[in-house]
Amino acid sequence: MLRSVSLFQEWSARDVAEFATYLHVETYGAQQVVFWEGDPGDKLYIIAEGTVVVSRKIKDNVEAVITRLTKGDFFGELDVIDDLSASATLQTETSCIFFTIGRLELYERLEAEPRLYGKFLLALLKVLAKRLRGTNNKLNEAILWGIDATSLDTG
Repeated sequence: MLRSVSLFQEWSARDVAEFATYLHVETYGAQQVVFWEGDPGDKLYIIAEGTVVVSRKIKDNVEAVITRLTKGDFFGELDVIDDLSASATLQTETSCIFFTIGRLELYERLEAEPRLYGKFLLALLKVLAKRLRGTNNKLNEAILWGIDATSLDTG
């Protein structure tokens, strides 16, 4: 299953199997909050089964669904990189099974096995870059939509 995750698609079966030995399994029922926007976070979640909804507070008590993630997707990657709070709320839409690894354990493994975890960090950076490019495109569309909607022409 891990071979279908974008982080591991270029890895050998041996490297994936080695990394898998450090993962933990967590289960959640449908409609359960995994974490709230603003909560402290410290682990990476890989979806083995199920669907989660990613949302953000827009204003007061209004939330907007950002995306849905399914089997093979992952979240919490920012939480293993920095010490900041969660940037979105994650709630299960269906029953879910996650493979997880905590920040401290990941960093311990990085020190102990730099080749394998160097591969992990490079793969993570590639996915983050792809997501950032997608966010930039959405921001550009929102700005253009705003200009069109207000008939503002900055040219």
